[in-house]
Amino acid sequence: MAVFEEDRKLVTYMLVMRVLEAESFIDHNLFEFLINGAKSVSASAQVPTVITTLPWLDNMMWADLQYLAQVKPFNATNLLSHIMQNQERWNKFCMRRDTALAFEDLPNKDLLDLRFFT
Repeated sequence: MAVFEEDRKLVTYMLVMRVLEAESFIDHNLFEFLINGAKSVSASAQVPTVITTLPWLDNMMWADLQYLAQVKPFNATNLLSHIMQNQERWNKFCMRRDTALAFEDLPNKDLLDLRFFT
């Protein structure tokens, strides 16, 4: 058995992410979030009461989303507000299990400024 046989996908993912970061195709903070999650989240974060149809969204996940909204290409408008105003679309996206998710499936893809990555 090869050294990384069991973790081949993880090792490949981490190598690709490091190359993207080194070539400035991905922001360091986004890289860190994707690898480690939010570093500092508020334990007191509460899902807004206007969010009523997203059973998968708990307080910890909301805190992670608040952190992610501070990282390019996201912001409070194109992530947090969009989730609150388009709950049905986000629920459909997050509950989908039939196929792998892609960028094209994101409900807010038209609001993301991806010039940062080009």
